[in-house]
Amino acid sequence: MQELSDILATGKRGASLHLADEGVRSLLVAAFLLLLAASACRHAERDLVGDYKLTFTSGRIARIWRADRYTDHRPSLSAMLAGNVKRYAVRDPYITGYADTQFLDLSAEPDARAGYFVIDARSDRIIAFGMTEEQWRKEIEKRGWTTPDLKKPRVWF
Repeated sequence: MQELSDILATGKRGASLHLADEGVRSLLVAAFLLLLAASACRHAERDLVGDYKLTFTSGRIARIWRADRYTDHRPSLSAMLAGNVKRYAVRDPYITGYADTQFLDLSAEPDARAGYFVIDARSDRIIAFGMTEEQWRKEIEKRGWTTPDLKKPRVWF
């Protein structure tokens, strides 16, 4: 800023050019922030395996679901895990993790319960959910998966 005020005070010939550079820089920063915000909206959904997706339905709720058919050119909900996904891992054809009921309207989702889940994308079914850690470990070991690296879902992938 001191350089700008010196240029304005001395009336040097390049002062207007320098002001234009500042305006261009501000415009570029604004455009970058706009693109960043637009990409954040686009990344609120992530493809997992098969037709399953991880979607943030709000800033606090992440859901795993599968679209079965298209209605009015948009996917129609076919299967959705009853729970707010806190951690998950994917290894084709399986999706596994932990979900709880925090922030959910349990009157609208009476089947929702906290616990571990396993989804088989090949057979398009939720194998089990609401399991204890011990039950979950046995279930994933049956599928040859001994140490899934459960990661936290993030809006920014």
